[in-house]
Amino acid sequence: MTKRYEFIDHTADVGLRAFGKSLEELFRNAALGMFEMMTDLRTVALTAKRSIRLEEKNIEDLFIRWLQELLYRFSVDRTFYVDFQFTELTEKKLSAVIRGEKLNDR
Repeated sequence: MTKRYEFIDHTADVGLRAFGKSLEELFRNAALGMFEMMTDLRTVALTAKRSIRLEEKNIEDLFIRWLQELLYRFSVDRTFYVDFQFTELTEKKLSAVIRGEKLNDR
């Protein structure tokens, strides 16, 4: 099995290095790694669903915005997202359907 991500030491707390052979795989693995820092992903049911659309000036900003949006959605929706289906992913645009489980459903 190919390594999806790894946790690394960081002066702030913990860091994450994500891997992927495609943009979709990289974005998905970074999101999974981020949520694994919060919970055991194997226990998350796919009972909640949300669509996301993002646009930025370059791939680096889009990647950062993607993770920021997922953290924001976690804070607002109180949902652990663990399934990410991309309908569009270019160097400037992202559209995805994300699925997970609300905290109060657990």
